Amino acid sequence: MSYASGQETDLPTPHYKRLVRHLKEVDAFPKLEEEYRITTDSGVALSVVSGIVMLLLFFSQLRAFFGSTTTEHIVVDTRPASKITINFNITFPSLRCSECVIDLMDVSGSQLTAESDTFRTRLDSQGRAIGSPFLVSRHNDLDLSSLDKPGEGCIVTGSAKVNKVAGNMHIALGASHHHRQGKHVHQFAPSQVLYYNASHVINHLSFGPAFPGRPNPLDGVIKRTEKGPAHFQYFIKIVPTQYEEESAGEIGESIETFQFSVTEHTRHIAIHNGRIDTRQLPGVFFIYEISPFMVRVVKTHGMPFSSFLTSLCAIIGGVFTVSGLVSSVLYHGNRAIRRRKERKEGQNPLSPLAHLHKAAPT
Repeated sequence: MSYASGQETDLPTPHYKRLVRHLKEVDAFPKLEEEYRITTDSGVALSVVSGIVMLLLFFSQLRAFFGSTTTEHIVVDTRPASKITINFNITFPSLRCSECVIDLMDVSGSQLTAESDTFRTRLDSQGRAIGSPFLVSRHNDLDLSSLDKPGEGCIVTGSAKVNKVAGNMHIALGASHHHRQGKHVHQFAPSQVLYYNASHVINHLSFGPAFPGRPNPLDGVIKRTEKGPAHFQYFIKIVPTQYEEESAGEIGESIETFQFSVTEHTRHIAIHNGRIDTRQLPGVFFIYEISPFMVRVVKTHGMPFSSFLTSLCAIIGGVFTVSGLVSSVLYHGNRAIRRRKERKEGQNPLSPLAHLHKAAPT
């Protein structure tokens, strides 16, 4: 005699079983039993190659995560006009310090010599410094001719602020004067041209403050003349530059400065029958103009950690997917070739498989 105990059982309902069955059908990671798995030589080789590729890509991303990248963008320079600082360090082994007079002019004809404060260092005939550098500026009335002696050289070091317009900076023969008609003239005797040797070494020339990785194409340039007086010209194209450093998506240090490219030209002063062509002034001339475009240099330190993880997942998933496709193509292609070969051997009367087919009972 059976009877109900009056207690409710915990047996799963049909609705619960159906729900569990449907959830199992959406399993994105189905498993196979060991006896159903097939290993091939091509699969082993692909596994090794895939592991090496993933390691190489992993170290590449790790280097990018801890390293830095620099990108450059060209935009129109809309910043208001400002001053440009010219930084220079030039050695004249055959010119005395009293002969190394720097003149600065812009397209408006304004003479900007008064805004240049420079240091001069006297050199002996062997290129060794004589004494310490001394300052030459608009604030002192230093008589340079009383300091240096014939056969000496000079190092000119300093900086000058000029307007953000085209102009030139030069060191040339003779005392410079600003003519009332807006012309810049140099006064000298024709006989002085023969003895003005403007051979020079540009130790450094730049525009604006420095930033990491900025090239200065004129640094280390050496120009010597063995054929008498010469007219050295450097045509400079100045490009405004904004340098920024970015780390973890935040912009840090920002520097407004300038880069430049240069073209050189040297012309020797012509002398015909002892007569000197005074239309060319011996000296060194830096002729510059400003580009209307600006280069924005952004140096990014590393990458965000989320981007690093995303890249790693993309590397692992991409390599596995591609290697799986290649493995599948190789496996099924090999099977198809093997079956076709077996079929041809079965149709060949000389093949052992053909005798087996004939001997088989009908």
